Amino acid sequence: MLDMNVYWMRQEEDLKNLEYCLENFKPIKFCVRSAYSKENKMIPINENLEGKKFSFDGDIKFKIDGKEIFNFEREKTKGFDVRYDLGKLVDGEFEEISKLVHCQYKKYEFIEIYFSGKIPIIKTKFEIAKGIPFYTIRKS
Repeated sequence: MLDMNVYWMRQEEDLKNLEYCLENFKPIKFCVRSAYSKENKMIPINENLEGKKFSFDGDIKFKIDGKEIFNFEREKTKGFDVRYDLGKLVDGEFEEISKLVHCQYKKYEFIEIYFSGKIPIIKTKFEIAKGIPFYTIRKS
């Protein structure tokens, strides 16, 4: 069954979307893990970004405080997707959290970048398959 909390975006917009999110939302956590534990012996990354500078360069080399932490090789067929989650309870309400997520199937890498707040998205005219739209980030 299709998870309706996953909003797929076009790969062509990855760099623009990452840049927009880093400029307009507070990154709170960066995680990379193996998507298939038997296939890949990678060391997982689980970095709290509170008080740190999180960035990337044009080749999508992710950096924390200027130090490269992960070099991401994009597939040509799949972009990041947006997912929504609830964080901790604050003043009687759950905080909203957005994630940019990518699963790189050739290398079995599952990447999650958590942001504080809800990243707004809109449907595009493009479809993954009939009736399943791609989304893009609504930029203000």
